[in-house]
Amino acid sequence: MDNKKVDQVLRMYQKDLKEMGYISKRMDGDLQLSDFPGSRRPATALGHVLWMCAEALTWGEDRLEKKMRWLGFIQGVLWTSAGYTIRELKKDNKDG
Repeated sequence: MDNKKVDQVLRMYQKDLKEMGYISKRMDGDLQLSDFPGSRRPATALGHVLWMCAEALTWGEDRLEKKMRWLGFIQGVLWTSAGYTIRELKKDNKDG
């Protein structure tokens, strides 16, 4: 994936999460998701992922490797917390 494609995928997830009503909020790096009540865990995780999308979009091509690591984390959270399938996530990464 090139920088343009990663940005395209990040923008798509950012749009989806906003439309689902999630609020962008960075989680404290020392907290574990289990520190939040069970009913708030998905919202907490997805709010953090929304923040990650916005943050990664501020980086240029010189940080592409880190951006791709973040995208992998984001997609893992989307798979476990937002109902995305692995097939959908894989398709998002394909060119074309």
